[in-house]
Amino acid sequence: MKLLFVTQKLHGQDAFAALWLRAFKHRGYDLIVLCLEDDASPREFPVYSMGKEKGYGKARQMWNFYKYIFIRRYERVFIHMSPVWYALGFPIWLFKRIPVYLWYTHYKMQ
Repeated sequence: MKLLFVTQKLHGQDAFAALWLRAFKHRGYDLIVLCLEDDASPREFPVYSMGKEKGYGKARQMWNFYKYIFIRRYERVFIHMSPVWYALGFPIWLFKRIPVYLWYTHYKMQ
């Protein structure tokens, strides 16, 4: 099963996202990662950045987001800590009937 994994950052020191990706890969998912910011380290799955590390503005980041969610083929979407991408992509995923899962926690939530 192909899984689109959307996250804020994918850096070597950010172990949490890396652990999620390793767990999904271990379960047999075919991963495609879309992140706001990437450190460009080599990985065993494709990673697409929306360009924050290149200094792209919000409009260009949104353009890249929509470009990647339209072009890439996947069967499920898992969004990690990025409810804004959930809100922007949900109408498209609803139309395409692609299940979407959002993992979002915050220390100030009660």
